[in-house]
Amino acid sequence: MKRYWYKTYVQDILSKERMQMPDWLFRRLVEFEAFAADYGAEGLLPPVKDMAWILRPVEETKLSEALQSLSEVGEAEQTPEGWRLTHFEGRQQSDSYDRVRRFREKRRNDVKRGVTREAEETGLSSSSESVSLSGLDSEGGGVGEGVWIPETPAQALEHPDIQAFKAICGRIPGVQDYALVIETICLLRAKHGTQLTEVVKPYWLAWSTRKTRGGRNYDVASLVWLTEWAVNGQIPRANGSEPKAEDRGKYIKGEYADYVEH
Repeated sequence: MKRYWYKTYVQDILSKERMQMPDWLFRRLVEFEAFAADYGAEGLLPPVKDMAWILRPVEETKLSEALQSLSEVGEAEQTPEGWRLTHFEGRQQSDSYDRVRRFREKRRNDVKRGVTREAEETGLSSSSESVSLSGLDSEGGGVGEGVWIPETPAQALEHPDIQAFKAICGRIPGVQDYALVIETICLLRAKHGTQLTEVVKPYWLAWSTRKTRGGRNYDVASLVWLTEWAVNGQIPRANGSEPKAEDRGKYIKGEYADYVEH
């Protein structure tokens, strides 16, 4: 799948083989890596004529010569499907790659089951459910394996779904929660579209102003308000009942007293 970004490594950039490349060939290699990331086919490159059109006025023959030169140093290979960067896909893997992939798949299945239960309870048709989930794997913010999962707070601040989360609650989640937050925000955006912040913020305000029976504030680092309350569309009362829809505005206006647990 297409990537917003791709990994490269200092030791690869500074390797003897790359440092000995002519400047023009090193530049072509970087361009080819960007093409491979955008093409999203495990290191395969688009047809040479398509790359030449994007890099115009670079000629197809020049790109073919570059690919041939890269093949001689083990950076590219010609396959029945087309030119492929030999090491590109392997460099995109990490120790956490499979773990995150399994986590996203499990979370996606959990969320879908939750939506199915909600549909059954509220009498929504299966077609309505399909509509609410149709955006999950779309190019515009889906949760497929090609979706960018940040690895640092600096990267997280650049992620649109983390930015949406921050707009709602004024902070970014912990590193260990990036995938879960992105997964859930994707689902909620598929449901609510441009009204995402307006619809979801009351759940955060409700959670952040509640107290336990012992008088302590709810844990602001918890994601229950997002992954359970917002996903299920419910702000439970202390006695387990849900406030009426018209009462949810109290959270925005600061009238929280009726919903504080005691």
